[in-house]
Amino acid sequence: MSKGKTSDLFVLYTLDDEVHGINVTDVISIERIMPMTRVPNAQYFVQGVINLRGEIIPVINLKKRFGMQQTEHNDENRIIIAIVNDFQVGIMVDSVLEITNVEKDRIQRATEVVSGEYGDLIDGITEHNGSIVYFPDYPTVLGLNNI
Repeated sequence: MSKGKTSDLFVLYTLDDEVHGINVTDVISIERIMPMTRVPNAQYFVQGVINLRGEIIPVINLKKRFGMQQTEHNDENRIIIAIVNDFQVGIMVDSVLEITNVEKDRIQRATEVVSGEYGDLIDGITEHNGSIVYFPDYPTVLGLNNI
């Protein structure tokens, strides 16, 4: 890496054919899909809650949140357990691709390139290995900005 450039480690994951990322410092663990308990009157994108090693954790279905087509679960699906605004949450993803360095100066503000209904849910965007990578604004996506 050249002098003056800084990078962060990100977990890259898929939702349909899109690649998204989350900073590895926010990730506690990556788990296989497990049984969930439905939560009555929860937001439409809350898939349910899981009991992970004695902790009750809400699980967010990002595909629902982003208005994507729902698909059947398979062996590649994962739940990324993360800390967002001091809350522990599970984030359902189609698959985890890799953990990789991304140079901070290559991440563009999403408002420069992403618009529309879900544009305010994306914080940054970059190119990595031939794919566009979206970095969601997780507090906004999860409705935790005002908490």
